[in-house]
Amino acid sequence: MKNISFESGRRQWDRFNAFYIDLHGGNFSLFETGELRVNAVSFRPHERGLFHQWGVGVVRPNDGRLLGELGQLQTPDGTPVPKTWLAAGQTFLVDLDTRRMVRLAYPNRITAASRPRHLAEATAYVPGVGATPIADETRGIKLRRPEPSETVRKWFKQVKALARVQATLLGLQPNIARWESSRFHLRVSPENAREAPEVWLGRQNTQVLANIGAGYVHLQRTTVVVPYLTFSAGHE
Repeated sequence: MKNISFESGRRQWDRFNAFYIDLHGGNFSLFETGELRVNAVSFRPHERGLFHQWGVGVVRPNDGRLLGELGQLQTPDGTPVPKTWLAAGQTFLVDLDTRRMVRLAYPNRITAASRPRHLAEATAYVPGVGATPIADETRGIKLRRPEPSETVRKWFKQVKALARVQATLLGLQPNIARWESSRFHLRVSPENAREAPEVWLGRQNTQVLANIGAGYVHLQRTTVVVPYLTFSAGHE
């Protein structure tokens, strides 16, 4: 976060028993002691964004443009994270100066030993200029990572291409309403990926074939949780 001016004329006390001013309609509170507290979990679309004047931002997995401005996401061990891995339903605080993203959560268990009382029950907070944001790491960022190996991915790509051709030739029409609400997950493994795609497809019923051909099929994913993500793009 940036060094935000604390306007004494606007300061309040009653809400936290500490001097603070509200920012962004009360979604953030800046304390006289320098901490920036996040008070909300759910931010409406018009409330999310990258707030360069404060050096922080709030984004969700479906905020493609905002996430694009952050550059490459990475796990703490340096593994690149495509934006499509971010599980839906999460909201993130991003610190544009330290290039770190954490998940907003409430109720939570923020366990910083030196946390002052006025930061209790915050959905996340930044201790001050140059510090990384603090959040409940037990409610970390959920990633939906594709499970299959590269061999399975290649096989799956061939299956989809062939199924699309076969579905078109057979005039099969997918039930879009059904498959948009509950997408079919193709159960693949290294064992059936050794089988020729044509042979595997020959064993499937027409509904499976139609929906693979129409693109309403996704590989299964595994959920992993990380305490935070970093990102590559710098912000002045």
